[in-house]
Amino acid sequence: MITPAVVQHPIELKVEYCGNMPFKPYDLDCISQAHSILAKDPTTKITNEALATKVGINRNKLHYGFKHVYGTTINHFLEQQRMEKAELLLSTTYKSVKTIAALTGYCSSSRFVAVFKKAFGVTPYQYRKQKCFITHDLRSC
Repeated sequence: MITPAVVQHPIELKVEYCGNMPFKPYDLDCISQAHSILAKDPTTKITNEALATKVGINRNKLHYGFKHVYGTTINHFLEQQRMEKAELLLSTTYKSVKTIAALTGYCSSSRFVAVFKKAFGVTPYQYRKQKCFITHDLRSC
C-alpha cells in the first residue's frame, strides 16, 4: 500500500507591529469589529474591557490596536461620534439641549455642554443660534 506524501506548507501570516506588540489579521478583524460596534451606536455604555471581550481580543491589544489603526483612542472616537450626532441634532431639530445630551449618551447635560464647548468652541445654545443666523431662519430658533 502506498501512502500519499504529506507536503507541509508554512503558513504565512501577515503580522503588523505597533511598537513591539504584534497584530495578526485576526486581531485587526477584532479591532475593525469594535470600531463598527462603536460607530453603529456611539451612545452605547460599554467598557473597553467588555468591548474587548465582545469582539474576542485582549483589552490591551484592542486599546493599542485601535489607536494604531484609527489614529485615535476608543474614548476619543466615541466622543467625536457623539459630537457629530449632537451637531446634527442641534442643526436639524428643535430638541432641547438636555434631550440632545441624553440622545448622544450623556447622563449629565452640564457634562455634555462642557464637552461640546471644548469640541466646537461655543456652547450648544450658541452653536444653534449661529446656525440659525447663518441660514437666516431666525424665527425657528
